[in-house]
Amino acid sequence: MIIPDVSMLQMMLAGFAALLVSVLVILLLKKLRRLREETEEEEAEEETPATDKLPEPVPSAQPIIMDTPALTAVPVILPPPSAYPAPDPAGINAILNSLLDIIFEFDEHKRCLNVWYSKNRVLIVDVQTMFKGKTVTESLGEEKAKQINDALDKVAATQQPVIIEFLSFFGSGRWFSANISPVFDDNGHFTGRTTAAVTDISEHKKYANELKEKQVQLMDAQKVARLGGWWYDINSRQTSWSDNLYALLEIECLPPDTKHFDYYISRVHADDRRAIYKFFSDVSDNPLNEIEHRLLSANNELKIFKIMRGQPVRDADGQITRITGIIQDITQSRVTERT
Repeated sequence: MIIPDVSMLQMMLAGFAALLVSVLVILLLKKLRRLREETEEEEAEEETPATDKLPEPVPSAQPIIMDTPALTAVPVILPPPSAYPAPDPAGINAILNSLLDIIFEFDEHKRCLNVWYSKNRVLIVDVQTMFKGKTVTESLGEEKAKQINDALDKVAATQQPVIIEFLSFFGSGRWFSANISPVFDDNGHFTGRTTAAVTDISEHKKYANELKEKQVQLMDAQKVARLGGWWYDINSRQTSWSDNLYALLEIECLPPDTKHFDYYISRVHADDRRAIYKFFSDVSDNPLNEIEHRLLSANNELKIFKIMRGQPVRDADGQITRITGIIQDITQSRVTERT
């Protein structure tokens, strides 16, 4: 009996084991590759957006268009105008009753065709009876109708709206505004007709008159106190003066091509100019809100003025946009103090 050499047997077993390990490694690598490919395919399917494409048609032996009947144009027949629902009279009346104006329609001969107004309004005359079917002259008389006739003629000539104001023609003392406009057709052509929307502006007129009266009172008070106002707009770099300030400087207007500030500085006494420059240039940081200086008027009279500056007007970002103030002639008071 031949007994194999132990070392040779060990070598054979070691070689077999190595071969087995190699096979297992190859199989494992193939399995991993397959798993990776499947994972990549799944990820690619998830990233590809879904489409609504239809499957490609299968080609047929004959062209499809030959088996398709021709399309026939079918005209759309709209119902006649009488088939549409008629406007609701109650709705129209509700709209008319909400009007604050009286609306007139005139033809090319200035004859009133229609009048619309709120039935809830109390009018001192029956406008339907007085105006409809008549010209303005026939309704009001030639003298009273002149302003309105002139406005109607201007609208017809220029084809542009015109606004006029007038006192009541019937002695009520109330003021009215008439916005007279041309009427155009669907093609933008002037039809010759016009409309006039008449609004009662008595309250507005009252407030405007009161404001004007207060302005007159303020001007009178400034004259007595020898005051004049000034204001400067930062954005536009424009300076404005009140009428009283011009009067204090003894001028009616500025010399040609002269700015307000340049003219004022030119009249300031030479020894005081640097201080005045600094006063107007340091608006935001200068706590000083008033300053006195000497000034030579247009009539070569030496006067003493006091400049007073109000709080600057700022925008939402805190930037100064406007500066206002007053200037007072204090010559007389200073002379009195010295005596």
